[in-house]
Amino acid sequence: MAPAGTSSQAHPIAIVSLVFGIPSLTLGCCCWLHIPLGLTAVVTVGFGIHFGNQGRGGKGMPIAGLVMGIIALIAYTILANIGVAAQLADMPDDPFNQ
Repeated sequence: MAPAGTSSQAHPIAIVSLVFGIPSLTLGCCCWLHIPLGLTAVVTVGFGIHFGNQGRGGKGMPIAGLVMGIIALIAYTILANIGVAAQLADMPDDPFNQ
């Protein structure tokens, strides 16, 4: 049972953070989707936690969205940089002299 003055329902912004955090992890490897999805999850966390502090919903969903968004942004950016570095390493020194 929720303490007096708090709501047991999640605020829609908290749900948005979680909804964008999950696909940022699962779809992040497709077409650089981790950037807009992860950033949206991270940006909406501030609003979700703010509303949670005011007693208009919990803070669990926004924090989960924050963690997933940050993990996706860091992990997929590192993997993308490794992929670009591997491609550049395989290129000939002078691509115009064949």
